[in-house]
Amino acid sequence: MTLEKAPELEIHWEYFYERSIGCVGILKDWLTQAYRKALDESASTLREHHWQSYAPSIAKCLQIAAEAIEGEKAFEFESPEVSLLRQKLGLSRKLSTIISSEEISITTTSSKKTKGHPGIRQPNRDVIGGV
Repeated sequence: MTLEKAPELEIHWEYFYERSIGCVGILKDWLTQAYRKALDESASTLREHHWQSYAPSIAKCLQIAAEAIEGEKAFEFESPEVSLLRQKLGLSRKLSTIISSEEISITTTSSKKTKGHPGIRQPNRDVIGGV
């Protein structure tokens, strides 16, 4: 089932970001519940009162944000000992920030593919004649 009128969710983007902590999975589950509520009420569109009742609480949002920050810290592999070792070896920059110019040119040239037009055949790909 669909709603008669598309909801104007974009104007409330800050509220959705705030309560989902930028996590698409949380936002999807939240809006799915609100959508079901709107359908149960036979509403013509999704309104604030539909999603506000399913919004994660401020306490839950604070907890999720703290967990996200802690989780991101786990990905910081560069300890002071590693930095000291890299400095002594003459590798003072972080490994992740070093990208050779060859790698950059490979990625830029491979992404410049010419796009064909839909419905127009490319004869060089077709076998011509019976072999």
